[in-house]
Parts: sequence; structure tokens; C-alpha cells
Amino acid sequence: MTSIKETLVGFLSLDIFSVITCVFILIISETFARTGMRDAFQFKKSKSRVKKENEQRSLLYKVFGIYCLSNTKAPHHMKKYAIIRITNLVFFIVEIILHFCLAYLSGLRLIFSVLILLHFFISVVPFVFETIILSNTKEYGKLPDFDKSKKP
Repeated sequence: MTSIKETLVGFLSLDIFSVITCVFILIISETFARTGMRDAFQFKKSKSRVKKENEQRSLLYKVFGIYCLSNTKAPHHMKKYAIIRITNLVFFIVEIILHFCLAYLSGLRLIFSVLILLHFFISVVPFVFETIILSNTKEYGKLPDFDKSKKP
């Protein structure tokens, strides 16, 4: 029977790089999703209207980066970003649980690695492609042109 000290040493000897990778992917994809939701919310709105609508949002909505889906010109992208934010948190929770289980079941290491790669490809890669495809700096400046997509 292993002692608590041996279990703790075994857990700490696990690849700490994988935990850092999970946290990094979580932070990057959450930042991209929040920025994407903000850009979709501000799409085709004047600065004064955006400022007025931001003043009406509650503090809780501002802190968590939640926007009203019905009050936008790009509702498809708002929904997509909201789904990506939810799946991002689910992936992170599952990855952390699997990381704790790796101390006891070393056979889960491959599943853990595949899950990290899947998390990256689902959470980060769509933003890179969308930024390239929807860029229109002449008309919208830094904001993406959601009219270029099939479903704005």
C-alpha cells in the first residue's frame, strides 16, 4: 500500500508540462472566444451605440464576457463563440481530472495527449482560420467582416 507521501511524489513527478499546456490552451482559447464575441457584438454598430449597450450590461455580464445573442448583426458567430467557450471549460475540467488519474493509471497518458491536441484543434485553430478568411481592414479596421461568411 502506498503512502500519501509516495502518491504526492508520484503526482508531482508527472509531466508538469502537460498541465501548463492545458492552462495555456484554456487561456488562449478563452481570450480568442471573448474577443470574437465582442467583435461579433460590435459588428455594424456605431461606437456610441456600442457604448450605450455596454453601459446597460450588468457587472456580472461584463466580468464573464457574456453578450445578448439577439442584439447582434452576427448571431451565428456569437453562438459559435459561446459554444466554444463552454466546450473549452469542459475540455479543461476533463483534462485536469485525467491528469489526476494519471498517477494511478498510466495507460491514460495517450488519451490525455490526444485530448490536449483535440482541445487545441477545436478551440484555437478555428479562430486562426476565421481571422484570415474574414479580415477586411479597409472597411472594418480590426474587426472581422462577418458578411464574408455564409452565415453572419
